[in-house]
Amino acid sequence: MSLREVSKYIDKYGIDRSHVAIHNWVQKADLQPADGESPDRIAVDQKPIRIHDEQYWLYAAVDPQTNRILHSRLFPTYTIPIARGLLTELAEKYDGEDAPFSSMTQTI
Repeated sequence: MSLREVSKYIDKYGIDRSHVAIHNWVQKADLQPADGESPDRIAVDQKPIRIHDEQYWLYAAVDPQTNRILHSRLFPTYTIPIARGLLTELAEKYDGEDAPFSSMTQTI
C-alpha cells in the first residue's frame, strides 16, 4: 500500500491522518536494516491510536528497503496472537514469487 492508500484506509475507522503523518510514523520507526543485515526482511510494528475516546492498535508490516507498507490492520487490542495472525495474513498475501521477502523465520 502507498502512504496515501494507508491514509484512506485508516480514514474508514475515523483516523484522520495525512500521508505525510504516516510517512513520519514510518521514519520514526527507523525501519532501515542495520549494516550487515540481510535485506530480505520485513519490519512489523504496532502503534496505539485513539479514535473517539477509544484506543485501537494499528499494525503494519513494512519493507525496510523501500518503506513500502506491505500489509496493515486495525485491532481493538494488542496481543501476540494478533501479531502472529498479521504475519500469517502477510505470508498468504505474498505467497509466491512476487514476495518482497524470502521467508518469515522470525518467531514471535
